Amino acid sequence: GSLSGFIGTKLLALPPEQAGVYTTCSSFTNIGAIGGLVLFLLAGEQAFALLPFYKLFEDLWYYGVLFPIARSYGERAHPSASSTPRFGPMAGVLRVLRDPFFLVATSGIALGIGLNLAGIHRPPQYGTVISLLLPASTFILLFTIGMRIRFKVEGAHWKAASMLLVSKILLVPSAAIALALLLGLGGMEGGNGLKVVLVLASMPVGFLGMVPPTLYRLDLSFANSLGCYPTRPCSSSCR
Repeated sequence: GSLSGFIGTKLLALPPEQAGVYTTCSSFTNIGAIGGLVLFLLAGEQAFALLPFYKLFEDLWYYGVLFPIARSYGERAHPSASSTPRFGPMAGVLRVLRDPFFLVATSGIALGIGLNLAGIHRPPQYGTVISLLLPASTFILLFTIGMRIRFKVEGAHWKAASMLLVSKILLVPSAAIALALLLGLGGMEGGNGLKVVLVLASMPVGFLGMVPPTLYRLDLSFANSLGCYPTRPCSSSCR
């Protein structure tokens, strides 16, 4: 998805504030609550049980790669008056390594693996704390992003949104299925392995596409249009 996004930004000659949105939206996919629900309804509980394996590196990819990419485009679109940011390959690597999202994600994973290997059992109170914090943090995030969402497609963005649609419903699922077959997942759990890959690889961007533009001052109108997936220019609301 990210590769198709990079190619799309070149073909469309997008400015930085839109290129950062297009690149990240091409890779974002709503495989959490919505993807899990669709998977459960279409393939059943056995397939749903495989969801955590599909999501294993999702947060690391989002916060370790996509968010720093969006941040770099935001810096390019709004350069600081006091300094000139560098955008070479090494500067990009160093920017990722210093990014707070990357540091938090990798630190959390490393800490969890370390505690697991050390044989330290999870405190019984931990489940209660998570059951309170997780819904609260999700609500705050949805509320914040929801205040910025406008369910309307800008006619000028129909071409980019249509290209993203083709990538999301054809290119990405096809590549995911081909990779799954190469890895021998065709006979996994009575075919449930391929069902999981097909359903989750086809999920839309969802509200995640609104997060980087909100954080890094990218094009919110463009992000809204990509989330609506128009197939022709329109100015009416699109849900």
